[in-house]
Amino acid sequence: MSETAPQNEVFETPDQEATFQPYTPVSSSSIHAIERDIGYSGRYQDDTKGFLDKVTANVEVDESVLAPVQAFEAFMGKIYNPNHSEAYEAKGALKDNTQTQKSAVFESPIERYTRLMMEANALEEDLILLSKENTHTNVTADTRDIAQIAEMEYVIKGVNSLKQNLAAMQKNDSYQPYLHDYQTQLSTDQSMSMNKLSAKLLNEIEEFKKHQLEETTQIESGPNMVYEIYHTGELDSSERETKQRVVVLEKRIAALERMVGSFYNSQGRLDGDGLESMGGNDLVSVVTKMERRVALLNETNLDAIKVRTNALVHEFTLLSKLKESSASHISKSSRDENHMLDQLYEKLQSVEDVACMVPSLVERLSTLKDFHEESMDWSQRLDRVEETNIAIEELLVRDSQLLQNMQQSLVANAELFQANTEKLDTRMKALAV
Repeated sequence: MSETAPQNEVFETPDQEATFQPYTPVSSSSIHAIERDIGYSGRYQDDTKGFLDKVTANVEVDESVLAPVQAFEAFMGKIYNPNHSEAYEAKGALKDNTQTQKSAVFESPIERYTRLMMEANALEEDLILLSKENTHTNVTADTRDIAQIAEMEYVIKGVNSLKQNLAAMQKNDSYQPYLHDYQTQLSTDQSMSMNKLSAKLLNEIEEFKKHQLEETTQIESGPNMVYEIYHTGELDSSERETKQRVVVLEKRIAALERMVGSFYNSQGRLDGDGLESMGGNDLVSVVTKMERRVALLNETNLDAIKVRTNALVHEFTLLSKLKESSASHISKSSRDENHMLDQLYEKLQSVEDVACMVPSLVERLSTLKDFHEESMDWSQRLDRVEETNIAIEELLVRDSQLLQNMQQSLVANAELFQANTEKLDTRMKALAV
């Protein structure tokens, strides 16, 4: 059977349970009776004027009661030609039943799919038998009219289209849960071998991952590498904005370092280790030092300082009142005590200054924390910029290699073109001579 171009056709049937009846064959006894009446056995003739008067029923215009499926086929254009119907009836093919009965049992998707596939294969086999039989019988191209040939081609195209549609349904992933029983399943030995191969593959993948992790750890534990990035191209709007932000951030960090350094230089007398013990205006060391100091200012210590300060203030208030009331009656010992109290008061005044500086110190620490977070984001941005530059360098290397290859190919093509031109010149000269 010749191959036909695939077509997308939709076949509709009014009854899902009824089988497709492609032809309504005429029995051999009726055909022989018609031949005897005509008086020309073996072949039919196109001129069938007296034929329609002798037969009791017209086979071209079927007036009998038909099944719904056959009536629908006739309505859709099915051609029934009684002259050569026996020629299109394959030997060994199943004889069709004129009456199809509906089944009360509903088919599952897999059963219906299997039935359609089997019917399509059976129809294709019948068509193959018909084509082979026509080559060995007396039915030639002269006796087969155009309608019969068109009908045969139409049926062949319909079968191919139906098989393609069924194959597409089988390959559709959304239909697989309903058609999985139709697929060929692996045997037990094959499934066991597949499981072993899968386990072996997973083990090899795990070993490869471990080996890759060991290589990465060895690379990371090696000496540090210094990258120098040179960019001479023009900056776009995003890069220019990023650069401006980096410059502003650097200025703010420098101002913050100067401010923190001056603060610690002025407050170095409190702990005696100032900025000299922190190695300059390094923000990391300053933050570490401040964090240690802030850790001392927890709620318990602040409450104790507050209670102690209030008690001292109350005592100093009483002492000041007593001093004012009995200034004229102070003895030498009381004067010494007052002198000692004055010294103690001065010391407490210094402590009070430190206590007053605690809110401003906390505010500065919060500001420093914000700057520190911004600097962390800035470092991440620099890392991304560095990765982008590395990718650009790789692209430049690839582009340079491509340019070299193009130059070599152009040189080779130029040489080949020159050689071809010289050959053409020599041939033209030879022809001219």
